[in-house]
Amino acid sequence: MKRNMDLVRDILLSVEATPVASAWVSGNLYKESKYPPREIMAHYEILKKAGFLNKDGIPYLTWSGYQLLDLIRNNESAKGEISNTDSEPQGEG
Repeated sequence: MKRNMDLVRDILLSVEATPVASAWVSGNLYKESKYPPREIMAHYEILKKAGFLNKDGIPYLTWSGYQLLDLIRNNESAKGEISNTDSEPQGEG
């Protein structure tokens, strides 16, 4: 299985947005995801082992997890800014 950064982003966003672990575990991400449950759980375990999610109990983002999520959000914003500037007309010069 290849690492899927879109799925990583979805997991981090889901954990951040879900205050109660049971809602996340019961299938919030599974119901709304285009990814197979096995792939979701594999990536979830990788995120835990890497220290982006806590290792036991209620899932929550660690400090590193929040930093990764901020980095992902900033990259998405940067991509939007780049695509917006590409479509703007260039000044005469």
